[in-house]
Amino acid sequence: VRQSLPAWRLQVMAAERLGMEPPRALVTRADADEFRTVRALVHSEVEIGVRATADGLVLSRPPERGALVCGASGAGRVRLRLRGALPGAQWHELDLHEGEHTALNVSVAAEARADGTLLAAQAELGGTVLCARAGHRAAAATTADGRTVLRIDDGESVLPVELPDQPRLLAVADAGPAATAVVSGKGLHVVTTAVDGTADAVLHPLSLQPTAVGWSRTADRAVLCVAAGTDVLLVDDGDPDRVLRALPHPAP
Repeated sequence: VRQSLPAWRLQVMAAERLGMEPPRALVTRADADEFRTVRALVHSEVEIGVRATADGLVLSRPPERGALVCGASGAGRVRLRLRGALPGAQWHELDLHEGEHTALNVSVAAEARADGTLLAAQAELGGTVLCARAGHRAAAATTADGRTVLRIDDGESVLPVELPDQPRLLAVADAGPAATAVVSGKGLHVVTTAVDGTADAVLHPLSLQPTAVGWSRTADRAVLCVAAGTDVLLVDDGDPDRVLRALPHPAP
């Protein structure tokens, strides 16, 4: 009897009602669709509170006083899927149990003219580490759930590229082949995009951490300007091993 289908359903439903993960042996007895169907049998409408703060959102269950009340389906645990309203934005899963509240960092990257006119804005769940724009191209690095994703916008499409760690510096080439330079603790990442929508990220280890990076061009090639120590290095095509010229730049 304990190995029967009705017994399996009862155990899965009991775990879901309590907001617990069922034992692995129960999960592997059925496919994902059937498992979700059985879990949903104990779901009901649950009220979730959403309150805006200076840093983002606070979700509460039950809703805190003054919070906007939203409905969700769940039992002992409500599983939420959230993402920023931006093409290419990643979904983030969040479990909220009875009596819990959690804070979500929401960052906004905006582009504006000097007179304050807003040209474009995007909201991201997680911390926007860096953002940069040059001409019609832009890039934003965001961190959420322990992952850092670089999103490169060429004005027509958004291409996500995962980075191994959080960047400190970011620069976008405004002309020529699409190229983005990212400096992190691991070194210099040069990300190039092809016409077919794919991306190629090359990591160059650095002996000295730059204080600034930026793209420029000669008559026939892209040049990355890297400020490190008391020099500004002009490197060919973003490769620090191919220094075209070193310009003195005394520290103030």
